[in-house]
Amino acid sequence: MRRLFSILLVLLVISSCAGENFESLVKEKKYEQAFVLAKEKYVSTKDIGHLKDALFAANEYLEDANAALPILQNHYTSRGNYEGIENLAALTYYNSALSFYRKDNYDSALILAREAFSVKQNYSKALLLMGKAMVRSGDLKQGYLEIERAVFMDSTLSDGYTFLANIKLIEGRNEDAEELYRKAVKVSESYYEGWMNLGEFLWATKRGKESLDCFRKALSIDSTRIDAYDRLINFFTAIDRMDSVMKYMDAYQRITGVNLRFQ
Repeated sequence: MRRLFSILLVLLVISSCAGENFESLVKEKKYEQAFVLAKEKYVSTKDIGHLKDALFAANEYLEDANAALPILQNHYTSRGNYEGIENLAALTYYNSALSFYRKDNYDSALILAREAFSVKQNYSKALLLMGKAMVRSGDLKQGYLEIERAVFMDSTLSDGYTFLANIKLIEGRNEDAEELYRKAVKVSESYYEGWMNLGEFLWATKRGKESLDCFRKALSIDSTRIDAYDRLINFFTAIDRMDSVMKYMDAYQRITGVNLRFQ
């Protein structure tokens, strides 16, 4: 019964697209319909152009790469390769892996990130995600090696340096950790999490004023995130600077509409 309902739903969507093409549906921002149309056209014609449209729509418009996984995997099963769609295939596997990683499903994230890297061998972001998933799963040694390979491949992967720094910190190698935290913000000055991590490290190593500069820098990048305000408010509360405490509370309320005084 459920399968019959799904078939009817697809038919309804397709019938509603009658007389329309992929481009016109995208132009009208009917992204779900555009994806279904491209997918069904590929199934019926095996024209790789329709597969490209479906993969692009899933990744860029729907932001749901998982919707495109079945058709991509079926394509590989029938063809035995990803010829002509290598970049889109790798992107689909990577975005699917990322969605699982963000849900703390590290095993699935690792499998899909590996698939992305196998499709596109120089895909440093996929290699980085593999390493991060390994670290999150408890395999610090292998995860470290994969992340190290990723940042060697692409020195602009700032979150890779942060992950390496966190591992060094766990191992008690503070000097190495600091060097990596600083490298993360050097390669990407707009990396909010990098400035927060460096600030936390400096705070923990009794360098309060330096850490404040990091938290202020983070705020200049994204003034809507509460964690930087929290660190600054805690610092000024500890030294009884209530004027500064009120300043950051009021700034947060002005920007976000949330009154921290009543939290």
